[in-house]
Amino acid sequence: MKLEPILDAHSAAVPPALSSDRMGELFIQAGKLSRAQVDQIIRLQETSQLRFGEAARQLNLLSEQDIQAVLAHQFNYVTATNLRVGLDPACPLPIANAPYSPEAESIRRIRSELLLEGSGLAPLKLAVVSPGEGEGRTYMAANLAFSFAQVGKRTLLIDADFRSPKVHAYFSMNNKKGLSGVLAGRSDVTLDVMTMVLPNLYVLPAGPLPPNPLEILQDPHLSALIDKLAKDLDVIIVDTPAAMASSDSKVITRQVGAALIMGREHRTRVAELRATVQSMQDVGVRIFGTVYNRFDGRQSGAEGAGRRWLRWPAAWRFGPARGR
Repeated sequence: MKLEPILDAHSAAVPPALSSDRMGELFIQAGKLSRAQVDQIIRLQETSQLRFGEAARQLNLLSEQDIQAVLAHQFNYVTATNLRVGLDPACPLPIANAPYSPEAESIRRIRSELLLEGSGLAPLKLAVVSPGEGEGRTYMAANLAFSFAQVGKRTLLIDADFRSPKVHAYFSMNNKKGLSGVLAGRSDVTLDVMTMVLPNLYVLPAGPLPPNPLEILQDPHLSALIDKLAKDLDVIIVDTPAAMASSDSKVITRQVGAALIMGREHRTRVAELRATVQSMQDVGVRIFGTVYNRFDGRQSGAEGAGRRWLRWPAAWRFGPARGR
């Protein structure tokens, strides 16, 4: 296992390329600060060695939302400011709501690794898999999908967890229609069941829970749907049920073809991770990597960030820590 440094939490709101003067100008232009207030912030920076955003917050001159919104506009970076998604603490989207936070930075690095690992694939397809519950599958799937869309990748997020679906909650959608109806032949893949959350990001929720999930998910049902959609997409991400709880995850992932494995510190046993990876490899699934989540329960919201990647079985170093 290899440890890597993460962003300092105080640097989350301020890209290092911007000077304090330039930061001040941005907020003056946005009508958030006066020249006198910018000077006050800079004086506090100089005496306390704080970054611009932190000094502004300490003086109660800017909120975190103000900082994120202005920087996102400056760098043409799509966030959830006007989308009203990911605001439920149980279903957070830091990549959307706190795009310069340590958690968002971790997600972007995972995205970069996936783009490198999957270079040449058109589209990049992966299932997000973990041995048990509460290890971060849905959290990672939703945030990764949003992050791919942010860089212009035409992305589809599919909720294939017919045991405990959660993707719809991350995007403030209802779950009345979705994948279950499509696979059962009751619905076509249209905007009626697939929602465009933002430019380049479509979400297909699980839909009503079927009484026979394993039968509905059997090959070639899901793989045929993915193949049908693939020609119009750059990235397809599929959320799955817990791998150790049923055979659903293996059936799903075999049809997707590749997987990102999730584990969580103090929750996931290494033996379970190994068993999950082996189970996927036994049916020909390509393992892109394993994200090992670390969560500090003393911190809240977007402050809890993962630090580590496992060098086994692939090559990644840290990811944000969340439950579902």
